[in-house]
Amino acid sequence: LALFFFRRPSRNFTWDELTTTNTGLPNQPNIEQRFRLILLARQVLQPLRDEFGPIRVTSAFRSGPVNAAVGGTGGNCVRSEGGKPCSLHTAGSAVDLYSMEGATAEHMATWLYLHPEIPIAEAIIEPTGHLHLGRDSGGAPGARRFLQTEDMRSYTPWMPSTPLLVS
Repeated sequence: LALFFFRRPSRNFTWDELTTTNTGLPNQPNIEQRFRLILLARQVLQPLRDEFGPIRVTSAFRSGPVNAAVGGTGGNCVRSEGGKPCSLHTAGSAVDLYSMEGATAEHMATWLYLHPEIPIAEAIIEPTGHLHLGRDSGGAPGARRFLQTEDMRSYTPWMPSTPLLVS
């Protein structure tokens, strides 16, 4: 069982990709957070990689101190408590990414929109061209939110403007 938590989280993603930070702060997930990162990599990241080619992860797991240092919402929490914002990054259930082969955040979000079997809770198109994805902690498609932001503070609903042909 211990080996399960230390080998690659998925075929094309490594632990370094999911835990690297440039803050200089410790950023090691515990066993529960590692398990969530494995599910994120296998159920969300790997399907995107299979469809769009190489994906660059710019931020996945963040310890509480790392999340605070990068200006992330919430703290070192797993769920929102009493309306307090919580970052899915600290739980090991979120990732910020972009395509290395030119697919736009909108294109990837459209593909995810058309694939409800991929268990995401939220997809946020960011002004930097990045796509933020939060995995559904229940492990199955639930109330999926597709949002966009221009300032990283306010969010508006997003829907695909043109349908893609689903492969």
